[in-house]
Amino acid sequence: MAYSKKEIENIFNAICDRIEQGESLRSVLRDDNMPSSQTFYIWVDSDELKSKQYARATELRAENIFDEIFDIADDGRNDFTQKNTSDGVIEVFNSEHVQRSRLRIDTRKWALSKMNPKKYGDKVGIDHTTKGETMPPIHINVTSEKAKKLIEDL
Repeated sequence: MAYSKKEIENIFNAICDRIEQGESLRSVLRDDNMPSSQTFYIWVDSDELKSKQYARATELRAENIFDEIFDIADDGRNDFTQKNTSDGVIEVFNSEHVQRSRLRIDTRKWALSKMNPKKYGDKVGIDHTTKGETMPPIHINVTSEKAKKLIEDL
């Protein structure tokens, strides 16, 4: 389907708005009257401004997902449920809800680490400095013939 420049602008802006709100590009493009992913990427690749707009939308989506983590963690409304017993109604811990909240948080943390690893990924640091100390050599006593043969082959 051929789109006019005005239609492209309107559709592209609508797509970016929905991405900013947390929807994936894939889910947005599934809707009726949306372009194919191929068409969308042609628009992005052929226009530097659209490329920047899309990149910014994905950054804002990550920020919204980050904020959702706190909302989920702070929401304790369903952490307890009421249960009828012979002694009456009692409140019991709803572990299923808490586990689902944990899963939702962990999923978002994982997704953020893939969307923007520099900002949300695990920081892995290697300290390669020493204070003039060296490790003593390691001496291994090899007793089996098979192990001796493997070492000789190295």
